[in-house]
Amino acid sequence: MQLKQLKHQWEKIEIVPTYENIHLEANILSVNQSSQIHIPLNGLNFSEDTEYYLYFHNMIYLEENLYQDLDIEGKRMRLRPLGSYSGQKNTYMVKIPITPELAEKGYIAICFPEEGTYSLGEIELRALNISSYPEHYQKRMESTLQDLTIKGNEITGNLQTATDKLLFMSIPYSTGWRCYLNGNEAPVLNANMGFCAVEIPAGEYSVVWKYTTPGLKSGFILSFISCSFFIILLLKEK
Repeated sequence: MQLKQLKHQWEKIEIVPTYENIHLEANILSVNQSSQIHIPLNGLNFSEDTEYYLYFHNMIYLEENLYQDLDIEGKRMRLRPLGSYSGQKNTYMVKIPITPELAEKGYIAICFPEEGTYSLGEIELRALNISSYPEHYQKRMESTLQDLTIKGNEITGNLQTATDKLLFMSIPYSTGWRCYLNGNEAPVLNANMGFCAVEIPAGEYSVVWKYTTPGLKSGFILSFISCSFFIILLLKEK
């Protein structure tokens, strides 16, 4: 639980996929176990400081028995849906381990484990530069919540920052979380694809995070009204 400025050095790489043994019509793919999509890697600068990710936009499984995974370079990989975190509906992501052998081969081969029909928009290849991560990690660790206490559904701590920053919490985002800075409620953000964060102006703060199950209060009120109505009916019958 620390202060983070969430900036990623993403680079979109222009690619033109090729399709083998695939019937493609108006973004509808009919595939079988011999079907392949090839993602070209020509001209890419491979290094240990770069990670590569494939994004599948507007990918819809048109048959119930299809799973959210693909065979990529002979390895079964589960696609990660982004819609629940970032609002990118029907968008999936998978990290591609680029090796010297794959770089020499010149393309990524994507196969389908099951015969079926898919709707697929753009396939996007992105590169993420991670060379500065160790330095950023050390800087972020200099600003963490002090006197951290976790009790039940409440997290408390103190912090001090000389500049405006973003307090990132490694807890899943939910509308049930509330954050209070020196007793004043601050908007909770959905950050880093599904975690809680809050903007922190420069200064010293007592920080309190509280969680309440969404809909619990409304459910209690409805239950109370229903019970009251039931009791009134019983009294009238008597």
